[in-house]
Amino acid sequence: MTASEDNATSGGAATQEIFTALRELFHALGDAIPALSEERLEKLQPKLTQAKMLGQLAVAYSNYELKQRVKGLLDALSPDDAPSASSPEERNPAPQEAPEAPLDGYDEMTAAAIVKVLPTLDAQALRAVVAYETAGRNRATVIGRASQLLQAASPA
Repeated sequence: MTASEDNATSGGAATQEIFTALRELFHALGDAIPALSEERLEKLQPKLTQAKMLGQLAVAYSNYELKQRVKGLLDALSPDDAPSASSPEERNPAPQEAPEAPLDGYDEMTAAAIVKVLPTLDAQALRAVVAYETAGRNRATVIGRASQLLQAASPA
């Protein structure tokens, strides 16, 4: 065997030893990584649970606050029209006529199309949209956006 063949053989044996050592290392890591992941997950689980609960609380509070704002806006739209608690109208309400559609083709429009048109309407038309939606399909997107525009248009 020549010197170059001897170096190639010993180099091949060294490479083989390196690959064997790497393979053993990867197997050891492969066994350890899931255990590390499970341990880390166990440590993070209380924080994840807390974050989830805080998120749910934030959503619930936002829904409550939004309902209160919309109720306040609707109450502010026509306070003179609201019957008192002891009025005969409240004890025996008369059947109400359905409001007229606020725009031509309104009933064929999607909520998205209506929301796009809302910024072009004046306050009276926006009130008509809110009344029509409340009496009819009651789409929260349309009522919410019209209420936002009404609030922005009203003097502070």
